[in-house]
Amino acid sequence: MLPYNSDNYFDSYVAKTYYKTASMISLGCRGVSLIMGFDGIKEQKALFDFGANLGIAFQIHDDILDFTQSEAQLGKPAFNDLKEGIVTAPIIYALLEQ
Repeated sequence: MLPYNSDNYFDSYVAKTYYKTASMISLGCRGVSLIMGFDGIKEQKALFDFGANLGIAFQIHDDILDFTQSEAQLGKPAFNDLKEGIVTAPIIYALLEQ
């Protein structure tokens, strides 16, 4: 049994990811729906939700790259989140496997 609630960690991670990355992508996708003339709320929400999920997927991918790529490949310091004590999806899933 884990000494913490992994669901809480993951929920916090997704919320942080939404506000950090996914919200900008989701608003951009909704903006495209407006530019394209989609006047239905259902269509706008579908594109907004698509953008939110795309943003979360992008951030998870970026977090995985932090563990699998070198500084030269990333263009930024590798393992930086880990060094700063930031819990990301790879850490959460690694803890779930124990």
